[in-house]
Amino acid sequence: MISDNSIVFLDTECVLCNYFAHFIVRKNHRRTIQLASLSGTTAGKWRLSAGNHKVDTVIYLKNGIFYYKSNAVIEILSDINLLFKCAKIFYIIPQKLRNYLYDFIARNRYKIWKGKKNCLLLDAQKKKFFLD
Repeated sequence: MISDNSIVFLDTECVLCNYFAHFIVRKNHRRTIQLASLSGTTAGKWRLSAGNHKVDTVIYLKNGIFYYKSNAVIEILSDINLLFKCAKIFYIIPQKLRNYLYDFIARNRYKIWKGKKNCLLLDAQKKKFFLD
């Protein structure tokens, strides 16, 4: 069952975010997480938009709490399925250091994955995980 309080907001124009979205859809066996674009209507409903947040930030809404950057990635991974619960061990690394690495990757994602297509092609079965 999909819950409205488990939503990953991401930049749908970003190759890395698209890979992450595919990963979430493939590994989310319990079907507890939905995805939405940071520039979509769902993000607007939650007053999230590219104007309010950097487009290079993954945002995770779970049980009414927003998680940003590295915290979002850790929480998403730990919620995907039981195999990834161990991702919470990364909380032992100071948030400032985790977010520094996150920001470095976000800033350079187009250089790292240059030449890759950024479209997110999903079959009908996977599209149901996307709110917009």
